[in-house]
Amino acid sequence: MSIDRNQIAWLAGLLAFVFLLWLLSDILLPFVGGIALAYIQAPFADRLERLGMNRTLAALLIVTVVVAAIILLTLLVLPLASEQTLALIAAIPSLALGCRR
Repeated sequence: MSIDRNQIAWLAGLLAFVFLLWLLSDILLPFVGGIALAYIQAPFADRLERLGMNRTLAALLIVTVVVAAIILLTLLVLPLASEQTLALIAAIPSLALGCRR
């Protein structure tokens, strides 16, 4: 079974593409995240547009709601996480010694 020039070219292209993804992985993450968010939010924008809202205004409304939800979630989770972290730090000596409170 021999490999022809076309298969070699495709393999070289694939290897170059994988190498570029590996090389640019730190830079690409925000773009991939943005694309994922846009993909998820597009149906909502379509629905608001069908209801008569301007597409730009619909996108702005969706982004505002998502950012507000992220901020609200952060404000709700951060105090709980800090309490749990402080409790863990306080319990580390007894855990290290194998004692129970």
